[in-house]
Amino acid sequence: MVKEARVARTMTRAFNEATTATDCSSPYTRFARSTERLHIRAWGPDDAESAFKMYGDPEVAKYLTGQPEESVESQRKMLVTISASYSRFDRPFGSFPLIRKTDGELVGAILLKPLPRTENLDQWRAFRDGSDILPDVHEIEVGWHLRREAWGHGYATEAARCVVEVGFVEMGLDEIYCVLYNENKKSWRVAERLHMKHLGQTDKFYGVSLEHFVLTRKSWEAGREPT
Repeated sequence: MVKEARVARTMTRAFNEATTATDCSSPYTRFARSTERLHIRAWGPDDAESAFKMYGDPEVAKYLTGQPEESVESQRKMLVTISASYSRFDRPFGSFPLIRKTDGELVGAILLKPLPRTENLDQWRAFRDGSDILPDVHEIEVGWHLRREAWGHGYATEAARCVVEVGFVEMGLDEIYCVLYNENKKSWRVAERLHMKHLGQTDKFYGVSLEHFVLTRKSWEAGREPT
């Protein structure tokens, strides 16, 4: 227990140093939104244990990297890494935890970020790990990760609608994409609820074959409920 506490303190310092070294007031670290049931914000060092409950679950990981996180410590290191890399963008791109309002539980994460093309994967990995060279940004994707206990409650759709609006209204994007594995039928239904158009299969991204969806600004505006 003492060793774990010492590791946690060390990683918290690393997290703070990493975000300070980039910009502690970056668009990523300042990002904060709320939906009917969720708070959406940047990752912090105290999220590691809750994040591990999601990313350490093989049933969740099989639709992501395929490899679950090994420990809370490895999860905390990954949060340090991704927060530092997203803090280097001049727009609020990133992965953002979803905090349920009723009990403060972390139920998932929502993503709005550059979609890495297969031919640029090595450059994106190097950028994530600290390279000063930002790969060319082409497509922007929306994505969602949910703890198994949070599946089937509509959190992904609710959060995705929020960040899609950020992308179109605040960032001025013309298109937002989504990629997912064919067998991930739950995510397929989320893409459909977002009124995304299925473009077919592609191996253009992440170095694997994925189902490819797009939502255009025009179709998003046409489908918005009047206020």
